[in-house]
Amino acid sequence: VAGSDSFEPVTEQHGRVDFTTPDGVLPGEAGLLLDEHADPVDIAATVVDLAVRRYLWIAPVNARGEDDWRISRVNAPDDQLRDYERVVYDMLLPEGTGAVAVRELRAPGRVELEPIRAAMRADAVVTGAFADPKQRALARWIGAALIAVGVVTTVALALTSGHALVGVGIALAGGAAMLLPSYLPTRTTFGDTTVGRIR
Repeated sequence: VAGSDSFEPVTEQHGRVDFTTPDGVLPGEAGLLLDEHADPVDIAATVVDLAVRRYLWIAPVNARGEDDWRISRVNAPDDQLRDYERVVYDMLLPEGTGAVAVRELRAPGRVELEPIRAAMRADAVVTGAFADPKQRALARWIGAALIAVGVVTTVALALTSGHALVGVGIALAGGAAMLLPSYLPTRTTFGDTTVGRIR
């Protein structure tokens, strides 16, 4: 419950009970929103969700006397998948690969997590849950420009009228503008509301 909103996570239709998420948030996305980091557990939740939605099949196997899991293709990625889900799918089962054992995924360099993390963060920006990092970059550029203007103004005023503190003030404002994005929240108001409903 967040504010006056109520959310019912379990729905029943035609005698079938289904689990639903607030605002259609997917399992991996929920983990990202909760702690603002795309952790391996969030990626694993995405893999399980892809299996639940019949894109993948996960089955236990016993290879060489060791218990393991095999991930196989069931359905090809389609337009129902978000971009980050497609990245996860393609990372697990590249073109021409029908199945993979989890132990094979543990091999160094087999699964690159950073492209998945970047795709998950980009998806959170698209859905409006995270602030656009481009806006933060703009604030840093403005800050750098103010610092440069402040330094030039300080030197010019020190050599002419002697009111160099005006330039120092402009440079300090530029420094503040550059530091400000580091202290701004990653989540938007919509993201905070969604997190409240997830919790």
